[in-house]
Amino acid sequence: MALSTMHGMQVVGVEHQPIEKIPNTVDLPTATRDTARRLYAAVAEPYLAFRRIYYHDPNPSLATEPPQHNGVQQASLAQLADRILQGVPKVVKEIPLLGSLISHLQQLADIHSLSEQERTTLHNLTMLYLHGVKAGIQPWFVEWYLASAENLGRVSHPTYFIEFPFDGLLYLPDGDVQTLKEAVIKGQVPVLAQAMQLLGERLIGALQHPIDTQVELAFTGPDGKEHRTAFDLKTAAALALGGFLVLEETRHLLHPPLQAQPPTSQLAAFPPEVDALIASHA
Repeated sequence: MALSTMHGMQVVGVEHQPIEKIPNTVDLPTATRDTARRLYAAVAEPYLAFRRIYYHDPNPSLATEPPQHNGVQQASLAQLADRILQGVPKVVKEIPLLGSLISHLQQLADIHSLSEQERTTLHNLTMLYLHGVKAGIQPWFVEWYLASAENLGRVSHPTYFIEFPFDGLLYLPDGDVQTLKEAVIKGQVPVLAQAMQLLGERLIGALQHPIDTQVELAFTGPDGKEHRTAFDLKTAAALALGGFLVLEETRHLLHPPLQAQPPTSQLAAFPPEVDALIASHA
């Protein structure tokens, strides 16, 4: 099982803490061998299906790297955003307020698209998981998972998970991080096995529905719901504005204005009877 070298999966912008270690007295692989065998099989099957669908790999194998695939798979919302982006005049994108909404459309297209980097990230995370539960749950993998969850909990950049959505698979709320940390320190095998099962379930969901999962993970964090609400409101405004601008640009291309002068009234001149009517009321 090979990991791709494209995406380094290192959390940036946070202070990395020492990694907690499972006590050497705990033989975690032996104690979790049956559970790990079940988890391995449960994740391996959707991973191979993921390779067939999103890498167009006719004969996927856990022993090989995915084939090179530079294509981008897009949901319908990403396709709509891209069509608008292509139609909006360049001069509009340079206007600060309008340009901000247009940039939002690009962000919208990105989180509803599965790029080469995002496919690679999901591949790497899956390979790490499969290595980490092969022949029993491995202490090094649990320790790495805890360290990653702790680091992700300290990320403060507002668009971190939009840029690295699948990192959100390793994010845990503060309470869950503390529970996992205590289990690592004390070598609590049942708690560690449960944590690996929950992580496996999240991976399976991502492998089966990567774009939908990516959209959800883009708003990972304690303020995720509020960020998603604000993002959706801005999306509605950006789509409306972008659609209007494209429509106006198209209309002007098809029906360019004939003159630059303001319009004048096209009513006929008042008839003579109006003069008499005005005179009678004078």
